[in-house]
Amino acid sequence: MRLFRLLLGVYAVLLTLLLLHPSPFSLFGASTAAKLAPPVGHHFLAFSVLGFLVAASRPPLPAWAWTAALVAYAAGTEALQALVPPRTPSLLDFIENILGIACGTTAWLALSWVWGLYKGLRRPASPPGTPRNEPAESCLPAGSRR
Repeated sequence: MRLFRLLLGVYAVLLTLLLLHPSPFSLFGASTAAKLAPPVGHHFLAFSVLGFLVAASRPPLPAWAWTAALVAYAAGTEALQALVPPRTPSLLDFIENILGIACGTTAWLALSWVWGLYKGLRRPASPPGTPRNEPAESCLPAGSRR
């Protein structure tokens, strides 16, 4: 969990810098032709990773609270682009942000559910006739019978 929180912090800072940079493609040495192409899907991918990391870091808040915080972050960074020429806010980008958050969060929930099933399958079985919530006789200390 600490690793995910560390990754989340670093990723959030880098994502904010990219979203509010006047020319984020230039940071990666992109050509002029690449700058002219509409970046459809970039916001979706970036916010999918963000949603995944937030869900994986298990914030000590109810799910609705951190989901609302992510939506506010998406809306805030999109609105702040109006202050960074030549960037402009875009409804399409905001929709990609929201869909990315939903997909990233869902991916973590599905992965953790599958992992929980896998761990459940690996759990050693109790001897026949032993209720699941009581230890088997062989697990009790010597001399202590039920």
